[in-house]
Amino acid sequence: MKLSDFAQRGPGARHRVPLDSKGLSLIEAIIGIVISIIAISSLAYSFGIGRGFIYRFDVSRRAMGLAQARMEYLGTLRLTSDSLAFGPHPTTAVPFVYEGTTIGTESWTVEPPPPATPAANALKLVTVRVTWTQTGSADSITYARLVPRP
Repeated sequence: MKLSDFAQRGPGARHRVPLDSKGLSLIEAIIGIVISIIAISSLAYSFGIGRGFIYRFDVSRRAMGLAQARMEYLGTLRLTSDSLAFGPHPTTAVPFVYEGTTIGTESWTVEPPPPATPAANALKLVTVRVTWTQTGSADSITYARLVPRP
């Protein structure tokens, strides 16, 4: 539009916005803000979920390390030790402590291996289990190994 087009409409016409303007309307701005808020909220939610997965993985990793350490310890014992006698062990629960808080227990069982195992009469099956409760759900890790009988 030319300046002469405004002059033809009268004295107040200069302050009007021409109909072919390229600016944003209020509705377009509000829709853009709503879409941005939804995108940012979704991203924040994703980060929260990701942090929860990292925490859960860290606890699981520590539980697996504890089970492996217990298995290594049991492997250093004499096979006639009470800790390697058939049955569940220990008689009192061993706590699983994560960042200063007891969140679960550790236990192990010693039993004969399945009969189909080669040389089954010369082996013991040792199974270490670490169980814990994290954010309201129970979880566990089981680690098993065949060890020779004395």
